[in-house]
Amino acid sequence: MLFRRRRIRSVILWLVACALFYVAGQEFRYVFYFCVALFFIFPWASYRGIVRLVDQHPMYTNAKTVTFGPAGVVVAGPNYRSELGWSMFKHFSEDGTYFYLRQSDYTVDSVLPKAAFTPQKQEEFRRYGNALNAQGKSR
Repeated sequence: MLFRRRRIRSVILWLVACALFYVAGQEFRYVFYFCVALFFIFPWASYRGIVRLVDQHPMYTNAKTVTFGPAGVVVAGPNYRSELGWSMFKHFSEDGTYFYLRQSDYTVDSVLPKAAFTPQKQEEFRRYGNALNAQGKSR
């Protein structure tokens, strides 16, 4: 999420604005220092807000079961069941620990730990994900 085009553009614009305040003259230096302080405080404050949100809502921390098949992905928890068809997802990716399913450029990816899958299920899920990516390229 940190390196999406939209985020990079906004950071560049912020830095340009800071530089303009710096070169605008001595009377605008306090605005420059304020902008730089916000630039460093905002990510930390956002992180703290997200941590607080996750801690307050057990839906995010309760045990879940994830199943998948040709129709899509089903996530079930103690009080809910969510069925998402593969057409809801735009992109699939993975790293050494997690699978990522992106719904759009404006939402947080669905993150599934690989440890929750057997090696055979990981391969099967990877096939569905690669088919999703191939389908997205053909659109």
